[in-house]
Order: sequence, then structure tokens, then C-alpha cells
Amino acid sequence: MLLKVQFVFFCVVAFLSATALSVNAKSDPNPVPVMVLGSENQIRGRQWNDLRIGYGVSSMITENLYEAGLFSLIEQHSAIRGRLDQIREMIWHQGYDDDMDFTDLELENTSWLAVGRLVYFGTPQTAISLGPVHVRRNEVITVVEVDLMEPKGRTITGQGIGVSSRTSRSAMFEFRDDQLLLNQTAVGIALQDAVSEAVKDLVVKYKKEMFND
Repeated sequence: MLLKVQFVFFCVVAFLSATALSVNAKSDPNPVPVMVLGSENQIRGRQWNDLRIGYGVSSMITENLYEAGLFSLIEQHSAIRGRLDQIREMIWHQGYDDDMDFTDLELENTSWLAVGRLVYFGTPQTAISLGPVHVRRNEVITVVEVDLMEPKGRTITGQGIGVSSRTSRSAMFEFRDDQLLLNQTAVGIALQDAVSEAVKDLVVKYKKEMFND
């Protein structure tokens, strides 16, 4: 119960922060309603199983989508919040499936659904190149994808790569009570950057798809 309360509080803070940050941003006068269903973990390792990581990633996706100025986030009514928590836990541990039943989430006013996906984590020992990103020794890499899906329709996917330096003794993640502190570790910082870049990539593709921009 405490975990759910912390997550709801974190989402409210993220939403209010995004509102403040987007005042000077160019926003669409008719933002498209979207609901963030959760995030899927495809990274193996015990330290990545923690559901609090999934909640943190989902909150970052929510904030970044709102800051883009094109989307409005569907309010999570108390009547569906418990069901949405169940769905988020299922997606995190088992992955997203197109056959999942969301009829009880009241999606009549939702144009798009969003799902995050953690697809890669690495700690290279020497300098390597990963696409346009050059990675040096003692740095960590995370790769995140964000799917924007029309219910029973098309899917647009954005991908982002996050890189951050770390020391040999640095922790993977830090938590305060049930809240994930992403900016306290190199892995968390890389994850933040990956989500931000994934949403930016998604927005570019969305504009091209919808407006030929």
C-alpha cells in the first residue's frame, strides 16, 4: 500500500513539475490524450526486478510526454487506479501483450497508450561505439524504448541511449522509502537520459507520422 501511495505522490510531483517547465514551451492547443500503462523490463539481473524501477521509469515517461507539449495525460481516477497498478506490475515482470484486456480502464477518451521498455544495460571495460554514442571505460549504458500505441491501431516507437560515468563501487540504484532516486547513481542518471532521448525520438516520429513534419 505504501508503495502505491509513494508512486501516486511521485506522479503528482512529476506532473506539477512538468506543468511548470512547459509554460514557455510551444504546446499544441488541442493536446492528444494519452495514458501511460507502465514499463516493461527486458534486462536480466536481480537488481532490475524491483518494481520501484518500473514506477520511476513510467513517471519519467509521463513527465517527458507532457513536456513535449503535444499530449495531455489522462487523469487516473481512484476507481481505476488499483487496476492500473495491477497492470503496471504485470507489464514490468511479464511484458506487454497486445492481447491484454484494458476495457475496465475507461479508455473512451484516450487516443494513445504509452508503454516503456528497458532493453539494454551494459558496463564496457574499454571504449566502444554504440550507434552515434561513443562510450568510454567505466561508463554505463542504458537503452530505453517507448511505444505510443493507438488502441487496436498503429504503434510508433522511440529509442534513447543514456550514458553516465561511474566508480567501481557505485551502487546500481538508491531508494528513499519506496521512492527510486534516479539522480543519485550513474545507472539512474543514464536511465533518465535514455528515457528523455527516447521520448524526443518518439515525438519526432509522431510529428512525421501525423503531420508530415
